[in-house]
Amino acid sequence: MAPLMEKGGVYKVAVIGSGNWGSVATKIIASNTIKQSIFHDSEEKLSEATIGYREDQEVANRWLQLFATPYFLVSIVEDIEGVELCGTLKNVVALAAGLVDGLEMGHNTKAAIMRIGFKEMRAFSKLLFPSVKDSTFFESCGVADLIATCFGGRNRKVAEAFARNRGKRSFNELEEGVLQGQKLQGVLTAQELFEVLIDRGWEDQFPFFITVSKICTMQLPPRSILQCSSVLNSTQLEF
Repeated sequence: MAPLMEKGGVYKVAVIGSGNWGSVATKIIASNTIKQSIFHDSEEKLSEATIGYREDQEVANRWLQLFATPYFLVSIVEDIEGVELCGTLKNVVALAAGLVDGLEMGHNTKAAIMRIGFKEMRAFSKLLFPSVKDSTFFESCGVADLIATCFGGRNRKVAEAFARNRGKRSFNELEEGVLQGQKLQGVLTAQELFEVLIDRGWEDQFPFFITVSKICTMQLPPRSILQCSSVLNSTQLEF
């Protein structure tokens, strides 16, 4: 867990886990715009979380005991890098899912885009950190968080608006109007991901991520998400 940071008198905490609820620590300590209900068992709404740890399982177990409730299921995995990358890269895939929604291409197309994005998430994570475990992607931080974000997250919502505006309004403009003070993580992540892929010469291996990044910077139109080579031939990534 990273040290506490103070900004404008508000203390924030780094992510200690990931799941279909987002970041536990951030939501508890720093959020003032989102209704929190994950610890209210009376609502009987089931949520999950995955906590990544390295070597010291005893510490991870303490976090599990702290957060787990009958309706908030917590698991621990010895794979910090995998948990963190899942929690980051899913936002890029959610942008693509939102573009599909805005283009009104239907559920089958959205499912295909999510599958291709999930495949590149896994391939990139294992290429960057060979220690990342396949099993991590099937924890809550992986497939569950991806599904939740692609159907209900802010990145999906703004990307849908971007596509409906045919890319004529930037993500920065739409962020201010659609999110009402919340921040969009996916676009920044897509840009940083683009830089890493170019710097390491991996761009040909990740056409999906490259396409999303170029759409975000308005180098390509929203409909390009349907035409990238990863969509047309998505069998090349095997790690």
